[in-house]
Amino acid sequence: MVVIQVHRRLLHDDAFGVGEALNEEAFGTGLVARGTHYLLGGADGEAVGRRSLAGQERILAQKKMVQPWTFFTALDKDMTFDKWQKKYNMEVR
Repeated sequence: MVVIQVHRRLLHDDAFGVGEALNEEAFGTGLVARGTHYLLGGADGEAVGRRSLAGQERILAQKKMVQPWTFFTALDKDMTFDKWQKKYNMEVR
């Protein structure tokens, strides 16, 4: 069994370190924590498929943290994709 605590809201101090109630509010309502959890399986050091558990974690972290950036630019009316492709460099060196 896996238990994940994302956010807790308490009206009284629970004696776990902060010394006060955990009753955070924004705009008159309690805060809501939203997120996505990813669960990877396998023994540490054991290869799952062709990647170790640490390798899977690293690749997942890279995919989530280094997502593609999208940029937009205004074009002249007579600019076609072929003209744009010839005028601008589209790769990082």
